Amino acid sequence: MTRFQPGDRVAEKPKVINLFAASQITRDQIRQSMAQRYGTVLETIYKANKSGAKVPYVSVMWDGRQSPSVHSQSRLCSEHE
Repeated sequence: MTRFQPGDRVAEKPKVINLFAASQITRDQIRQSMAQRYGTVLETIYKANKSGAKVPYVSVMWDGRQSPSVHSQSRLCSEHE
């Protein structure tokens, strides 16, 4: 069952990371990677897991990127959530 349709706006679910770094430069680099991304769903792809069950993955074109990437739909939420 797919939660997202082509054209839907999605975001990565917020990442919960404990930040332990000695230098300010390292903290700034970690904060950049923690930022939530937003994008548009291109398609849903079904891949078989180890036991053979079909699991839905979503191809997303992230804002500001040149090529799409594929993510598990459980890693994404609606842009408004």
